[in-house]
Amino acid sequence: EPPASVHWRVKMDESYAVFVHETTGTVVELALSSKGWFACRDPQWKMHTLYPEGSVDTPRVQVFDAEHIITDLRFDFEQELVSGISQKEEGAGNHARLVEVAAGDMGNWEMAVSEHNQVLLSNKRAPGALLVLISTGLCFVGSSGDAVLVDEAGISRLGAKEARALLPAE
Repeated sequence: EPPASVHWRVKMDESYAVFVHETTGTVVELALSSKGWFACRDPQWKMHTLYPEGSVDTPRVQVFDAEHIITDLRFDFEQELVSGISQKEEGAGNHARLVEVAAGDMGNWEMAVSEHNQVLLSNKRAPGALLVLISTGLCFVGSSGDAVLVDEAGISRLGAKEARALLPAE
């Protein structure tokens, strides 16, 4: 199975970082000034707000603040498809861009690409919470230890043991 960093594209401006999964269309929007909450849209185009303690809210009005970045990412992806860039070249580009963004200033967020090429995001103001971008979507482990999984099936809750099973063995 290809590493997670191959599937995720990232782009940011001075206020937001946005990650889009190429295959499922899952979107993650991080406000750089956030205290640990973030918005995501699952493959069924339903939007959710996830909070550091593990709670999930599904807002009635489903609009991203950084829709302009999401549009840019989709345009870039469509241009690559038209120009015939291979999946291997594309994956290498995604990984390099993730590493570049991780080295920059992400406000309250910190990002690392693990040795297993999973993308790990934590918030300086929400200790104990971890957002992991995996090859099939994302897994968010709240400070309570329980987790939320967003993948092709939509959104589901996981216990701490189930969440750990998704992560690679050390």
